Amino acid sequence: MKRVLHIIDHLGLGGAQSVLVDLVTLINRKEWHCEVAVMHGRGVFREILERHDITVHELSASRWPPHYIPALVKLQENFDLLHFHLSGANWIAKPLAAIAGEQPRIAHDHASADLRFRGLGSLFMDAHMHRFSSHTIAVSPEVKIFLTHYEALPEESVTVIANGINTEIFRPSTLDEKEEARLFFGLNKRDFIIGSVGRLALEKNQTLFLQAAAQALAQGLSATYLLAGTGPQEERLQNLVAELGIKDHVRFLGHVEDRVRLYRALDLFVLTSHYEGLPMALLEAMASGVPVVSTDLVGIHHALEGGRHGILIPPGDLEALTQCLLHDNNTKFQQSALSARQKIETDFSAQHAVKKLEKLYESLVLNKRAVF
Repeated sequence: MKRVLHIIDHLGLGGAQSVLVDLVTLINRKEWHCEVAVMHGRGVFREILERHDITVHELSASRWPPHYIPALVKLQENFDLLHFHLSGANWIAKPLAAIAGEQPRIAHDHASADLRFRGLGSLFMDAHMHRFSSHTIAVSPEVKIFLTHYEALPEESVTVIANGINTEIFRPSTLDEKEEARLFFGLNKRDFIIGSVGRLALEKNQTLFLQAAAQALAQGLSATYLLAGTGPQEERLQNLVAELGIKDHVRFLGHVEDRVRLYRALDLFVLTSHYEGLPMALLEAMASGVPVVSTDLVGIHHALEGGRHGILIPPGDLEALTQCLLHDNNTKFQQSALSARQKIETDFSAQHAVKKLEKLYESLVLNKRAVF
């Protein structure tokens, strides 16, 4: 059995953490033994991993970089391959691992293909630290193009493995399941429920979601709006709800671990981000048979095939989002939801992603054996 250590910045809320859970739980555990090392902190995903019998190691409780050195050096000796997620792991842990050992090192790029989102500082660090990568995973073809163009990575050193959804768990609900989900969240089963799922942060632009809610309500749309997630913008968004006078129509759910039940409660999913890579929340909604409205970003445009599997609006366009909510075309929404589910099964299944990952792992381990 070959042993893989996944190293990640933290196990708090985030799409990369959701991807990680699927990768280590759906992989063939007779062939691959996976463990996770977190740079710091526990986080909600640590408990999820441990419930799946995945060992989680904490490299530094204090977040002080020197603490990472002895912990990682000692730990990595027990593994055949190292897989790094997010910036801290790639900028700090990966170079340490390269100095201390000979294991193949995979950099998993979960970010957007938008240079404005990454920033020049991040671009410089990523490009510099790729010298310590044996291979890189891009979550979309657009991200691979970004990496080869801006960070000068050879095309053969980058493999596209799209974020995947466990289609056995995230699936369209029955009417009984939908009613039970609404009862669980204290929602009226007859209400029209519009939800947004994600970290409450500036780049997610939930301000647009709330402003569109206020305008749609003022123009006669009877609906309940849900915001699921936590983050630095939570208090500001709650204050905005009060300023807009829509407190009776908006619910802040905080962290929702049971996202399967949450999607079952929704009639419409809305994503308003300024920047995204390939957002897990969008893919989860698509897999769950929930119609989606999203800002038109590169990775999302690819996933929705230019609007075939959901409604696309320009980023930051309040009028477009409001009109989309007001002019609900139920037939069009349901048709796009059906095709979106089919798109997930074909291109964004976690089961398919894991099979591609296993092939990559095998090639890297075999290549390492051939070299050494």
